[in-house]
Amino acid sequence: MGWFRRTRTIALVVVLLLCVAGMGLFAFNAIQLARAKRLVAAVESLRIGVRWQEQSSGETFHQESDKETRFEVKSVSNLPWLDGGRHRPADLPSFLRGRWWVVRADVMLDSSGKVVQKWLVIDNGKYFQFSTVEILVTSEPQLFDPCRDAHQTRHPGYISETEMRTGALTINLSPGVDQRWVHHAFDVQLDCLDSLKGCKDPSDIASTAWKDMIDDRQLWKSDVENQERSCPQ
Repeated sequence: MGWFRRTRTIALVVVLLLCVAGMGLFAFNAIQLARAKRLVAAVESLRIGVRWQEQSSGETFHQESDKETRFEVKSVSNLPWLDGGRHRPADLPSFLRGRWWVVRADVMLDSSGKVVQKWLVIDNGKYFQFSTVEILVTSEPQLFDPCRDAHQTRHPGYISETEMRTGALTINLSPGVDQRWVHHAFDVQLDCLDSLKGCKDPSDIASTAWKDMIDDRQLWKSDVENQERSCPQ
């Protein structure tokens, strides 16, 4: 009888520990998801050409700083201690790989502290060497040249396309792009990252930008015709 009581006590303790661990993991995931959503909002509101310290969302970017010769890069992720940009599923224990995800941002500053570029990464490790969704806001005239990219005749300063080999979604914005396209780019849903079902592909995260990419493919012919009319041979 004593053996039975000891076994029952041990079983109850194990069950209680599992319940506590499960509740702790649930709370941790909820906190990280909330942090990730705040990070997305902070990156969207951060203005190019303005000192980061003068912007309310600038205080988000304090975790890490990498100073180069002309620029400084401030990085932050939803994870409190792990550098999500360097630790992807292949580096983690097998039992954690299926639950891994990270939202990370890099903000590039010039020597005066003004924001010159911002980059948001949403990744669940689905694609080798490529993040699931990337949003880059940068001043690169050639990237948004309508004579190089026919779609720029319809939505100047905005590019939504899939990476050729993997299908990962890459979004590029110029700083002066119409706010309509900014909202399209940053219209992301992160809840699937923390769900049992997970995110099957980038359309589960960035459905609006994904639809824009599909529209570009369907309107390719008309965009090329508009390009030929507006760009000299």
